[in-house]
Amino acid sequence: MKSLVSAARGWVGLACSLLLLMGMSSAATAATAQLRAQPVPAVLTDVTLISESADESRFELRFDPAATTYAPMAQQQPTQPSLGFALTTRGPRAGQPSNLKGLVCAFRCETIDTLLIVRFATNRPASLSAVKSGDRTVEVT
Repeated sequence: MKSLVSAARGWVGLACSLLLLMGMSSAATAATAQLRAQPVPAVLTDVTLISESADESRFELRFDPAATTYAPMAQQQPTQPSLGFALTTRGPRAGQPSNLKGLVCAFRCETIDTLLIVRFATNRPASLSAVKSGDRTVEVT
Protein backbone atom coordinates (compact mmCIF):
# COMPACT_ATOMS: atom_id res chain seq x y z
CA MET A 1 0.00 0.00 0.00
CA LYS A 2 2.87 2.39 0.87
CA SER A 3 4.43 1.76 -2.53
CA LEU A 4 1.12 2.53 -4.25
CA VAL A 5 0.80 5.84 -2.33
CA SER A 6 4.42 6.66 -3.09
CA ALA A 7 3.91 5.96 -6.82
CA ALA A 8 0.73 8.07 -6.86
CA ARG A 9 2.58 11.00 -5.24
CA GLY A 10 5.30 10.67 -7.88
CA TRP A 11 2.76 10.81 -10.70
CA VAL A 12 0.95 13.77 -9.11
CA GLY A 13 4.25 15.62 -8.76
CA LEU A 14 5.10 14.91 -12.40
CA ALA A 15 1.65 16.03 -13.58
CA CYS A 16 1.92 19.29 -11.58
CA SER A 17 5.36 19.96 -13.05
CA LEU A 18 4.05 19.46 -16.60
CA LEU A 19 1.05 21.74 -15.98
CA LEU A 20 3.35 24.39 -14.55
CA LEU A 21 5.63 24.22 -17.60
CA MET A 22 2.65 24.42 -19.96
CA GLY A 23 1.33 27.45 -18.09
CA MET A 24 4.69 29.18 -18.25
CA SER A 25 4.94 28.44 -21.97
CA SER A 26 1.52 29.92 -22.76
CA ALA A 27 2.31 32.98 -20.60
CA ALA A 28 5.55 33.48 -22.53
CA THR A 29 3.65 33.19 -25.82
CA ALA A 30 1.10 35.77 -24.66
CA ALA A 31 3.89 38.13 -23.57
CA THR A 32 5.60 37.76 -26.94
CA ALA A 33 2.35 38.54 -28.75
CA GLN A 34 1.98 41.74 -26.72
CA LEU A 35 5.53 42.80 -27.57
CA ARG A 36 4.98 42.41 -31.32
CA ALA A 37 4.69 45.75 -33.11
CA GLN A 38 1.06 46.70 -33.65
CA PRO A 39 0.08 48.32 -36.95
CA VAL A 40 -0.29 52.09 -36.72
CA PRO A 41 -3.08 53.85 -38.63
CA ALA A 42 -1.86 56.31 -41.25
CA VAL A 43 -3.21 59.29 -43.15
CA LEU A 44 -2.49 60.02 -46.81
CA THR A 45 -1.43 63.65 -46.53
CA ASP A 46 -0.19 64.61 -49.99
CA VAL A 47 -0.11 63.43 -53.61
CA THR A 48 2.60 64.89 -55.83
CA LEU A 49 2.97 64.39 -59.57
CA ILE A 50 6.67 63.65 -60.18
CA SER A 51 6.58 63.25 -63.96
CA GLU A 52 4.19 62.35 -66.75
CA SER A 53 4.17 61.36 -70.38
CA ALA A 54 1.74 59.62 -72.72
CA ASP A 55 3.26 56.26 -71.66
CA GLU A 56 3.90 56.74 -67.92
CA SER A 57 2.92 58.87 -64.94
CA ARG A 58 4.83 58.89 -61.63
CA PHE A 59 3.39 60.03 -58.31
CA GLU A 60 4.71 60.35 -54.78
CA LEU A 61 2.21 59.57 -52.03
CA ARG A 62 3.08 60.97 -48.59
CA PHE A 63 1.72 59.51 -45.33
CA ASP A 64 1.72 60.52 -41.69
CA PRO A 65 3.14 59.15 -39.40
CA ALA A 66 4.48 56.49 -41.83
CA ALA A 67 3.53 54.59 -44.98
CA THR A 68 1.60 51.42 -44.20
CA THR A 69 1.44 48.14 -46.07
CA TYR A 70 -0.04 48.26 -49.56
CA ALA A 71 -0.86 46.02 -52.49
CA PRO A 72 -2.27 46.35 -56.02
CA MET A 73 -6.02 45.80 -56.12
CA ALA A 74 -7.78 43.58 -58.64
CA GLN A 75 -8.72 45.63 -61.67
CA GLN A 76 -12.34 45.66 -62.75
CA GLN A 77 -11.40 47.78 -65.75
CA PRO A 78 -7.97 47.88 -67.41
CA THR A 79 -8.08 51.70 -67.44
CA GLN A 80 -8.46 51.94 -63.64
CA PRO A 81 -5.42 50.45 -61.88
CA SER A 82 -5.73 50.70 -58.09
CA LEU A 83 -3.60 50.40 -54.99
CA GLY A 84 -4.91 49.54 -51.50
CA PHE A 85 -3.37 50.85 -48.27
CA ALA A 86 -4.15 49.09 -44.98
CA LEU A 87 -5.32 51.11 -41.95
CA THR A 88 -5.23 54.35 -43.94
CA THR A 89 -7.52 57.33 -44.47
CA ARG A 90 -7.24 60.28 -46.84
CA GLY A 91 -6.37 63.63 -45.35
CA PRO A 92 -8.09 66.82 -46.57
CA ARG A 93 -5.04 68.02 -48.56
CA ALA A 94 -4.45 64.75 -50.42
CA GLY A 95 -6.28 65.61 -53.60
CA GLN A 96 -5.78 65.10 -57.28
CA PRO A 97 -2.79 66.98 -58.69
CA SER A 98 -3.92 69.64 -61.15
CA ASN A 99 -3.45 69.55 -64.91
CA LEU A 100 -2.95 65.80 -65.41
CA LYS A 101 -2.03 65.47 -69.11
CA GLY A 102 -0.17 62.16 -69.31
CA LEU A 103 -1.22 58.53 -69.10
CA VAL A 104 -3.14 59.18 -65.86
CA CYS A 105 -6.02 61.57 -66.45
CA ALA A 106 -7.71 61.38 -63.02
CA PHE A 107 -7.07 60.24 -59.48
CA ARG A 108 -9.52 59.44 -56.67
CA CYS A 109 -9.59 57.81 -53.26
CA GLU A 110 -12.19 55.48 -51.80
CA THR A 111 -12.30 54.20 -48.23
CA ILE A 112 -13.76 50.79 -47.40
CA ASP A 113 -13.58 50.03 -43.68
CA THR A 114 -9.89 50.58 -42.81
CA LEU A 115 -8.64 50.22 -46.40
CA LEU A 116 -7.85 53.25 -48.54
CA ILE A 117 -8.11 52.47 -52.25
CA VAL A 118 -6.30 54.87 -54.56
CA ARG A 119 -7.70 54.63 -58.10
CA PHE A 120 -5.92 56.00 -61.15
CA ALA A 121 -7.99 56.59 -64.29
CA THR A 122 -5.84 56.19 -67.42
CA ASN A 123 -6.28 57.09 -71.09
CA ARG A 124 -5.61 53.49 -72.11
CA PRO A 125 -5.13 50.11 -70.40
CA ALA A 126 -2.32 50.31 -67.85
CA SER A 127 -0.79 48.56 -64.87
CA LEU A 128 0.91 50.08 -61.88
CA SER A 129 3.83 49.39 -59.63
CA ALA A 130 4.70 50.92 -56.28
CA VAL A 131 7.83 51.07 -54.17
CA LYS A 132 8.35 52.47 -50.70
CA SER A 133 10.73 55.36 -51.32
CA GLY A 134 11.06 56.45 -47.68
CA ASP A 135 9.52 55.89 -44.26
CA ARG A 136 6.64 58.21 -45.15
CA THR A 137 6.50 57.98 -48.95
CA VAL A 138 5.49 55.54 -51.67
CA GLU A 139 6.32 56.13 -55.32
CA VAL A 140 3.71 54.89 -57.79
CA THR A 141 4.46 54.39 -61.50
